[in-house]
Amino acid sequence: MKTTLLASCAFLFILLQSCGSGGSDTYLLNNAEGLKGLQTNLIEEFSGDRAVYGLGLTTKDHLTSEFEMATITYVENGKAYSQSYITGPYGVKIEPTEIKDIVKNESFFKDKKGKIKIKDLDLTVILENYNKAIKMIESTTDEFSNFHMKDFNIDVTNDNKVKVRFVIEGEKPDGKTTYYGERVRNTNAFQFEFKADENNVLKSTEGLEG
Repeated sequence: MKTTLLASCAFLFILLQSCGSGGSDTYLLNNAEGLKGLQTNLIEEFSGDRAVYGLGLTTKDHLTSEFEMATITYVENGKAYSQSYITGPYGVKIEPTEIKDIVKNESFFKDKKGKIKIKDLDLTVILENYNKAIKMIESTTDEFSNFHMKDFNIDVTNDNKVKVRFVIEGEKPDGKTTYYGERVRNTNAFQFEFKADENNVLKSTEGLEG
């Protein structure tokens, strides 16, 4: 019985290791060094030569910028695919999944002609827009502090330029009602949504309308 248990544990350990290179490193989406390390991690997990038309990054929880999951979308042999990687002590890389439900006809691919290799993605756009968005919030209201990047999405246009969509969270310490942001239920966290076009012109889409 003891031998069987030890063998099972050993098998589980090997299985977890094989799921991804993982590592316990922490990558912050609002920190230059964190973004540099994250790009290295993405290259290791997905291959730097993988050309994508979309990259989505999400964090572990509310009011933290700590990276948890990356999802890439790409076209290969006339089909669209999505693949995700979840960080952690062992890391879990999910096998590519064909995107079928939203691909009803060839019109889906009209806006999916652009692509950028993961190794060529400029993740400094994340920190740049994070800082610009906070300034936009603070110029509108002084009710919030402790800002964090909740999620960040990069979309590649047909001419291989980048557009972004993202969510900033700020904390309202007094918890009182406000005209700004959307409260995360049962917390003092409020969300603000932004987007920037291919010329990196930033615009608030939710939360600052008042």
